[in-house]
Parts: sequence; structure tokens; C-alpha cells
Amino acid sequence: MVQEVVRIILERMYEPIFSENSHGFRPGKSCHTALQQINNTWKGVKWIIEFDIKSFFDNINHAKLIEVIEKKVDDKKIINLIRKMLKAGYMEDWKYNSTWSGTPQGGVISPILSNIYLHELDMFMENMIAQFNIGTRRKHNPIYTEIGNKIRGVNRKLQRLGLESKSKSQHVDIKKELMRRRRELQAEIRLVPSKDQFDSGYKRLRYVRYADDFIIGVIGTRKDAELVMQRVINFLRDELLLEYAEDKTCIRNSKKCVRFLGYDIKSYTGSKLMKIVCKNGTRVQRTVAEVMQLHIPSEKVYQFAGKHEYGDMSRFKPSSRVMLTQRSDTEILMAYNAEMRGFVNYYSLAHGYKKYLSGLIGLGQMSLFATLAHKYQTTIGRIASKMRLPNKAGYGLWVNINSKPRLYKLFMLKDHVSQKLHYGSINTPISTNRFKYSRTELITRLNANRCEYCGKEGGYMEVHHVRALKDVWGKKGLWQEMMSAMNRKTMVLCKDCHHELHSCGLPSWRSKVRKHP
Repeated sequence: MVQEVVRIILERMYEPIFSENSHGFRPGKSCHTALQQINNTWKGVKWIIEFDIKSFFDNINHAKLIEVIEKKVDDKKIINLIRKMLKAGYMEDWKYNSTWSGTPQGGVISPILSNIYLHELDMFMENMIAQFNIGTRRKHNPIYTEIGNKIRGVNRKLQRLGLESKSKSQHVDIKKELMRRRRELQAEIRLVPSKDQFDSGYKRLRYVRYADDFIIGVIGTRKDAELVMQRVINFLRDELLLEYAEDKTCIRNSKKCVRFLGYDIKSYTGSKLMKIVCKNGTRVQRTVAEVMQLHIPSEKVYQFAGKHEYGDMSRFKPSSRVMLTQRSDTEILMAYNAEMRGFVNYYSLAHGYKKYLSGLIGLGQMSLFATLAHKYQTTIGRIASKMRLPNKAGYGLWVNINSKPRLYKLFMLKDHVSQKLHYGSINTPISTNRFKYSRTELITRLNANRCEYCGKEGGYMEVHHVRALKDVWGKKGLWQEMMSAMNRKTMVLCKDCHHELHSCGLPSWRSKVRKHP
């Protein structure tokens, strides 16, 4: 509680001054906001610098952190309190361990302290960006201009040829040769950038950080990228007293994939052309050139399918999840829905994500059918036919909730398009434990407004559990016979019935429910 109070105070003080390039552990920001910044503002980046700090959260220097906080906070009591939090230590296997560096393990104050520490890096990068950025526009590429002049020359010859020709049969061979030459020049110019990509008079520096993960984009030469990288390394070592991992810190060409926050990032130039209107008429230009694209790593898809036991992605062979067969059909369906929706939500920023995730979602759906087929000892085809909705609306389960039918629909990619994402919840992993490990069934809880023994309606209801059905099979007593007939380990009871069952057993004369055959 004390850490939470201090966290609120520090957040109120630092949040207004934190950099817009920082996205980790901040209200209203997430992995998606960091990735969107790259996708929207990193156009034309030639070099990407990957950085990896060695065990950042364990190696934060306490004296340096206090020094950074004292720049903004002048209350000695708060400073001393934070210092005690940093040196409080931790327990592991009932053994006390001192902490000489790093932020409190598992502490609610750790994220804000790490952001305060790396705020110095953010300010350093913003100053470097202001010094590095020069020019307003790139110079024209002389090769592109030369080829463009040749095309215009051919077009003028074709125009004069059309004016001079008095019949269609004249100058046919000359016209064909000129048109062939124009096609060759047009194909050649499409391979050449219109601007000078390494113009020394135009440079830009981009920077995005999420917690201790950050990357830098450089519009300039390789030498410029090397100088920027060395300056950042020196700042981390000399000012923040942090070490970087040499094997994971490097400079990559933007056309090669760079892994950041689970996405593959690279620049892309498309071949699609479009005709646009200009002051001299119309011209054809590329629609996509040197833009950043986000892609889904294939190994992430395979890892997800393996972790959740969907089956073999390489052969598209689904598998059943035996551990879920003890749950109700609705809970099994909602567990699959939560898993698939969470994965699709996170990777919905990727280019063509519906195409790349269709196989995974299809395998997840087949795994659901296989799990239900294993539960009822039937085939996947029969389960799919039973769950199929009319008018090609997908698959789902109809369940009666308080005597009213409700549809629980199986997740589909086409339904995901219309859903809006809430960026604040993107970083929170989807938990399906409430569907897989809860002690009471979901539908039972929804319908728990009538005692299944005495018939009392309304009021507070409780759910009685037995460890296994064998505990009630063959036992004398109305409530045991009812649970055996219903073939389930739970029974909704009013508070009076539940208390009497545990104290002395339920009398048969109380029951208003007809005895099951």
C-alpha cells in the first residue's frame, strides 16, 4: 500500500514531463502505441539500431536513481522512503536476500522507477534528434531524373510522329520502336528511387522505447548510424551505469527484419503504380515506397499453437485438450475464444494479419471440435454440424439463461474486423483460468436464482460440490439421487438447504422438486 501511494505521487509528478517516445507502463500507452508510432512515422528509415540492456531491472544503480529523482523531488522524507524500498531486500525459499542494485522485485513501484531512470535516456535522445535532424526535403536522384528526361523525349517524338502522320499505315515501325523503348525506360525507372536516399543535406533520427526495449531509426548513411550507436552506448555506460549486450546490439538495414515487441519490422517498397494529376498533366508513380511494415513472426504462431495444445500447425492436424473435457461446453468454447481473440488482438497491427492468422484460427476451431468430440465420444464432423449456425454465420452454442436462449458464438476472424481495441488492456495477458479451473460452471452461476432442491426462488444462492460423482452414486438420499441422475458434481441450493446439507443432511420431505427417475 505504501508503494502504491508513492507510485501515485511520482506518476502525478513525472507523467506530464515524460517523453512521447516512451510507451511502457504508462496510462493510455501500450505495445500497440509504440508499434503504431513506428508504423506511422518511420517512413524512409534506412538503418535500424537494436539495443539490448543487460538485466536492466536488476542492475539499476541505487545512488544514480536517487540522484535522478532528486532533480524533481525535494522532499527528503519521500526520498528516504524510496531509498528504504530499494534496499528492503526480498525473501526466497524463506531466506532473506539483500538488494544492492535494481528495483524491488514484484513491487508496484518498480515500473515507475524504471521509467524515471530511463527518462534520462529519453531526454538525451531528444537532444540528439534535435542536433541530428537537418534539411526539409531530399534532393532529386540524378539517375531518376536522367531516365525521366529520356522518357519525356520519347513521348515528344511519339507526339510529333502522330502530328506528322497523315495515315495510320505510315511510320508504323518507328512508332513500335519508340513504344518499346519507352516500356524499357519505364521498367528501369521503377527500380530507381526518385530521391537521393543518402543525401548528406537531409537526415532524420527516430526513437521509440518500451520499458528497457528501445530501437533507433536513422535516415542517413551507415557511418551516421554507427556514430549514433556509439554515442548511446557511451551514455548508457558513463551516465546511467548500464551495460549493453554486445551480441544483441547491432545495426541492421531496414529491409531486413528487426524483432521488436514480438513483431518483425522492416521497410517495404511496393510495385503497384497509380496515375496522379500534376501541373503538366498526369504521371505514374509508386503507391508504396520505403514505408515501415509490421509482420507476424511465424515462430510466434507455432509457439502459440503448441502452448495451447491446438495441434500440429505444419500438418494442420488438430488435437483435443483432455484437461478441458471436465468443463461445460460453454466454458470450453469461451476458453478457446479468449485465447484466440487475445492473440489476434495483439497482432492485429500486422500487415495482412487475417491472411497469416487464418490457419491458426482454423486449427483452434478444429481443436475445439476435437475436444468436444472427445468429451462426448463422437466425431469432429458431428460436433461441427451440431454447432453450425444458419446462413453461414459460423459456429456457436445455444444455452438457456433464466429460460431465455443465448448464443455463445465461436470466434472468427471476420467478426474481429468490426471490434475496437482498447490499448490499455493490450499488454495484459488473456486469462482463461476462470473458464478452465473455476469450481462452479458458468451456466450454473448464471442460472443460480432458484434452489434445485426445495424450489425457493430469489435470494442468495450457493453451489454445492462433490469431489467425484462416485461419492453420490448408489447413496441413499434424494439429493444424491438427483445429482446422480443429472450426472454432474454441482447443485444450486439456497442458503438454508446448503447449511442443513453440511450439518445433518437434507430431509426428503423438504424437496418440492419431483424425484428424478
